[in-house]
Amino acid sequence: MKKFASLALVLILLAVTLAVRAQPVRVDAVEVELVADRTAAQPGQPLMLGLRIRHDPKWHTYWRNPGDSGLPTTLALSLPDGWTSGGFVWPAPTRVFVGPLANYAYEGEVLLPVPVTVPASATSGTVRLSGTAQWLMCRDVCIPGEARLTLALPVGGEARPSTDAPLFAAARSAAPAQHLAVDAGLADGRMSLTFELPQAAAAEFFPYGEGLISAPASQRLHRVDGNGRWRLDLRAAADATPEAFEKAGFHGASAGVLVVDGRPYEVAARRVAAAGEGGTFVSATLEAAAAAAPSGGSGGRLLQAGGGLAGGGLAGGPA
Repeated sequence: MKKFASLALVLILLAVTLAVRAQPVRVDAVEVELVADRTAAQPGQPLMLGLRIRHDPKWHTYWRNPGDSGLPTTLALSLPDGWTSGGFVWPAPTRVFVGPLANYAYEGEVLLPVPVTVPASATSGTVRLSGTAQWLMCRDVCIPGEARLTLALPVGGEARPSTDAPLFAAARSAAPAQHLAVDAGLADGRMSLTFELPQAAAAEFFPYGEGLISAPASQRLHRVDGNGRWRLDLRAAADATPEAFEKAGFHGASAGVLVVDGRPYEVAARRVAAAGEGGTFVSATLEAAAAAAPSGGSGGRLLQAGGGLAGGGLAGGPA
C-alpha cells in the first residue's frame, strides 16, 4: 500500500512539474521557452513569467538598446481576461564586439522576466498562457527568429518555487534595483557621468537611448576626490546633440544602467553645464580594436591603472 501511495505522490509531482514547463522551441542557433517562477498562480497575487533564451556558443541576442546594430527581443503575451503584464525586467547586458562595432547583448543563457498581475477573480483550474517571441540572433551573420510559446499553469493550490526559480533570482540580481544620482556633462565630443559611491574599481554605462555614445569606445573611470566621488568619461556619438541627450532622459529621468563593480544601478541623470575634468585614473573598458586582438576578449575586459589587463565581466547579464 505504501508503494502505491509513493507512486501516486510521484505522479502528482510529475504532473505539477509538467504543468509549469512547456516544451522549449529551437530556432536556428537559439532555444526559447516560456517559464514561470512558481508552480501555480494565486488569485490576486503577482506572478513572474520569463522568456528563457539559450544561445549556441558565440551567438547573441539583444538588450533593449542593441548598441551599434541589432534589434531588441520582444514578447507579445496573450493572457486571459483580467490578467495584465508589464514589460521585460532587463538584466544588464554585456558589450559584444563584432569587428569595429559593439552591441549590447546577451550570450549563453539569459532569462528576461515579465511581471504579471493575476486578478482576484481568477478561477481555480489550469490556465493556458501563450505569447509570441521575436528576436535577432547574430554571430558573423544575423538571423531573425520567431516562436509561438505556451505554458499551462495551475491556478490555486500550493504555489512553490519552480525549477526555474534560480534563473529568476539571477535575472533580478543582474537588473538595476536602485537609482543612482548622476551629474551628466557634455562638451567637445566627451560625456562625463559623475556619481557618489563608497568604492568603485570598474564601471560601464549602457544608455537607454540609441545613438548617444560611441558603443565601441573605451569608458574611463576616474577618482574625483577622496570623498567617494567618481567620474566615468564616455565618447559621445559623432552626431549626438544636447537636445538628443535631453530627449533620452538626461534631465533627471532614468537614462540607462551604470554597472559599478558588477552591481547595476539605474541612472537618474541630471545635466550640468560641462563635462567634468581632472581626477585620478582608475580603470577603463577596452575599445573594439583591443578587445578583438588575441590578448583581448569579446567584451568585459578592463584596463587598470598601471596598464595591466584584468579579465571578468564588467556588466552582469546572466550568461
